Amino acid sequence: MAKLGLVLLSVCIALFLGELSTRLYLYVNSDILPTACRREDLILHHSLVPNQSCRFKMPEWDVKYKINSLGLRDKEYSIIKSPGSYRILILGDSFAEGYGVKQEHSYQNLLEEKLNKSSSRLVEVINAGVQSYSPSLEYLYLQQYGLKLQPDLVIINLDLTDFSDEQRYQDYAQHGIDNIVTATNSAKDQWERAPLFARAIPSVTWLPFIPTPVKWWLHDHSSLYDLTIKTIKKKLHPEIFPNQIDFVPKDPNRDAFVILREI
Repeated sequence: MAKLGLVLLSVCIALFLGELSTRLYLYVNSDILPTACRREDLILHHSLVPNQSCRFKMPEWDVKYKINSLGLRDKEYSIIKSPGSYRILILGDSFAEGYGVKQEHSYQNLLEEKLNKSSSRLVEVINAGVQSYSPSLEYLYLQQYGLKLQPDLVIINLDLTDFSDEQRYQDYAQHGIDNIVTATNSAKDQWERAPLFARAIPSVTWLPFIPTPVKWWLHDHSSLYDLTIKTIKKKLHPEIFPNQIDFVPKDPNRDAFVILREI
């Protein structure tokens, strides 16, 4: 019994040290996504969380996200613009949001600074960009919130992924009079939910002798377990970890750059 107890104690110490080392490694090296700053939205599919702050860390950058009270990645603006001022509202996706750049380095902020140096009146350039938005979501934002900001000029930042995004969101769009989109519900859109919100689901077929609730608990509470399982899966089945979820070349619903492919 003494030897068995010693073995169990050694295993527990080894697991503890492994867990501690893994968490330290992940703290230093892991990517950190700004998921705390994002939420699902019954009208806009997804949106930024007002008054939220979070960190976005990748090998190429390490920036802070601070969302204002209007749910925008920008400094505070009043809904009612100042008398005599000129207000520009910029809509778009991650390019407009400032994906990977500091807030003060966003092109909206730089444009506002440049315009105010040469203008005789106050110019406000408001950043309403949100990752993975497309024209239909930008239209909904403008209709629901943007026009309340009293913009004098609205600029839409289009890019190459808008086509595939638009195709996908149309499957979840709700239409009103004259077939005009009135909402885009995210409830069934697992393709889009995954990179923005979803938790990685532990496989039922992996380690079948361990009950799924236990695997969920380990996934949520043990970095050592989570990293070990992910590493094994990537080594044995790299095809299930594509760069783009459900990626299918030349499929407008599964290929973000389909318009660049040769037919």
